[in-house]
Amino acid sequence: MTRLALAALLILLAPALSSLAKVSVDDAPKSNLIDSGSEPHMDLRYSVNSGDKWLLFLDRALDLQLYWGGKPMNVGRVPGVRFRIPVQALSADDNTIKLRLSKLSIELIPSKETSAAKINALTSSWEPLQRITVDITIDSRGGLISSKVETPDHLTPYLEGELEDLVQTIENLIVQLPTELVGAKGVWTTDSPSKHLQFTGTQSRRITLASVVDGILALKVHSKRDFPRQSKKPFHNPDLETLHYFRGSEEKTTRVDTHCPFPIFTATEGSSEKEVDNLLGMLAKSERGWKIEAGIVSAEDDDKAWAKISSLFPTSEPSPKKD
Repeated sequence: MTRLALAALLILLAPALSSLAKVSVDDAPKSNLIDSGSEPHMDLRYSVNSGDKWLLFLDRALDLQLYWGGKPMNVGRVPGVRFRIPVQALSADDNTIKLRLSKLSIELIPSKETSAAKINALTSSWEPLQRITVDITIDSRGGLISSKVETPDHLTPYLEGELEDLVQTIENLIVQLPTELVGAKGVWTTDSPSKHLQFTGTQSRRITLASVVDGILALKVHSKRDFPRQSKKPFHNPDLETLHYFRGSEEKTTRVDTHCPFPIFTATEGSSEKEVDNLLGMLAKSERGWKIEAGIVSAEDDDKAWAKISSLFPTSEPSPKKD
């Protein structure tokens, strides 16, 4: 495969979602109440203390199929990934919460189709992502105010895509609560701009408060993204890349204690499909399906606590704890 073909393939592989740049308050998603649910109605807000610390674990299993010029490509089994991310509340008041995520550890989960040598090579290539710092500011309802990422220099296009995917996955773990009073079986929606490798589209969510037991919110979230036909100049290349379509959806169940914006546990299943005219003038298509399990444990717990909770990689050996 030529270098140009490889570059085009990496662009297709890159699973980007939202922008990493600052988002203004006006652009943050607004909630729209559909059904207030049953009595009693509650004013739902996140209540966090400055200095609070947690460990966020995120497991992702991915299936990927690529088509090049109408023909399927054998990309091999994609290894699963386990992220361990320390989280700290840098500041918190009645209106805003600023969170910092840093010092990630990343474990690639081998499968029967991936050799130890391949896993070691992939782990080494992902090392720059362990040095990122993500600052996320939300309002007390969980609405995104800003998201800023400090990254190492000279990330490859593939890692840039993985980073964008990781950051929006983290952002999407925070369920936005409604501004209106709501009770069990209440329903609300949010709509927000979404980006994918410089393409722009929309993301909509429908959120249902299934139940409230002992202060724990059980929520169901359906997310949908849609991008119209558009063109861009990828990676400063003078040739245009044309997106024919990009669409995706997710179904998520999550349990939330409002003393932390990230969930106690969430399970997500999703899929996406896109089709582009690539840099070689050939039609390229990708189909992705994924499962994600994520959740928060206290800062004093280690990987073994999460290994007992997650079902995606039950036989995985936890990585050594890192401070």
